[in-house]
Amino acid sequence: MTDRQVLPHDFEAERALLGVAILEPKRIPDLIALVCDGDFYGDKNREIFKSIVTLAIDNKNVGVASIYEQLGGKVSATEIGQLADGLQVGADIYAYARIVKEKSGLRNIIGVATEIARSAYDGDTDESIRLITGLSAVKLMGRREHAMAEDIRKWVESTNGIFNVTDCFNSLQNVTSRDKSNVRVILSRLQEKGVLESAGKRDGMYRLVRRECDEMDWLNAPDSPIPFKLPLGLNEIINIYPKSLIVLAGEGSKGKSAFCLETIRLNMDKFPCHYFSSELGPARLKKRLSMFEETALEGWNFKSYWRSVDFQDVIRPDDINVIDWLYSGTEFFTAGDDIKKIFDKLNTGIAIIALQKSGGKEYGRGGDITQDFATLYLSISSGVMKILKAKDWKTNDSPDGKTLHFKIENASKFVTDGAGWQYPESRAAADSADKKSFRRLF
Repeated sequence: MTDRQVLPHDFEAERALLGVAILEPKRIPDLIALVCDGDFYGDKNREIFKSIVTLAIDNKNVGVASIYEQLGGKVSATEIGQLADGLQVGADIYAYARIVKEKSGLRNIIGVATEIARSAYDGDTDESIRLITGLSAVKLMGRREHAMAEDIRKWVESTNGIFNVTDCFNSLQNVTSRDKSNVRVILSRLQEKGVLESAGKRDGMYRLVRRECDEMDWLNAPDSPIPFKLPLGLNEIINIYPKSLIVLAGEGSKGKSAFCLETIRLNMDKFPCHYFSSELGPARLKKRLSMFEETALEGWNFKSYWRSVDFQDVIRPDDINVIDWLYSGTEFFTAGDDIKKIFDKLNTGIAIIALQKSGGKEYGRGGDITQDFATLYLSISSGVMKILKAKDWKTNDSPDGKTLHFKIENASKFVTDGAGWQYPESRAAADSADKKSFRRLF
């Protein structure tokens, strides 16, 4: 039957699709999603389409010269150039693709039907049944590709962060070579529509564009700061509002834990407090709490947890969260991102985050990026606490740069020199005046 009759095809529709690819390369992702090289009846048309797909996937320019070069002279440049003759920008590729796909499907049906007849004449029932099943699969092929596009979109919308094409392959089952080509095309189409954007330095890396934003009800927001207390008179310097983040960077054994626990002691009767420790186990924590003379052990009212990573997963959005301390291992550069994740989880609550810092440095490990989301950022060295950043001052002048000299008694009590928070130059001037007064006495 196929030897006597020309199989169904439509060269004009095939040429129109190829011409659109040359005339409007931006439409290639849509084109590739509609048809594949096997849908083209003409050998030259099939080879041209394959070269277009290869160029597009490799992010290379698609034009007469590049297609001619890709084909290695199998088709003349004149023939390739003539494909776009008579086409207008914005041609209906869906109509052309529907014709090409329909003719391709009919050819497949004829081919399978011929094999069914041949196997039936040969008396091979099993082969006939297998071919009949295959005929049904031909009809379902288009549905499979549509279902794949839906599956990929749903998977993409569930992702967080950056992913690559291989991750997408792994999310699917029984992926064929044809499927892999379709996946790349589908991802390109999602990028064209603004659902995805390129990420990373390599091709094939994407991230989901999240356009949803939680609208702020600023009109009904509280006008007054919350009655949250901080050690060392910091309450008199700044206001604390809901969704505030306080960072405390300190050298080892210089007062970070004492500050964290004192903050809990000052607020545990008014707010639910949660203490996350990456260093103090139950026995050591009990010993530290017993050193606070103002509060008996049974008087402490907070919950404590052993935690060293992924604090954003356990943050209580509307409570007081004290993290002592944020461990970033050797990857200090992630500290800023870790702090942002914690801040993002806050609703009306507060987070106090302790960081380790090296001697001679002001900011915690991770650098100054660790202060980006902080309402208050403190730095502790031996006997000196410094305000590196403060928002919502209670004073007329910025307290940034002020220092306080202190010592810690019994690993729990801050004792200051009585001078309070001062700028270093003011303290130096006062010290100089005291020395002059002392010399005059003698």
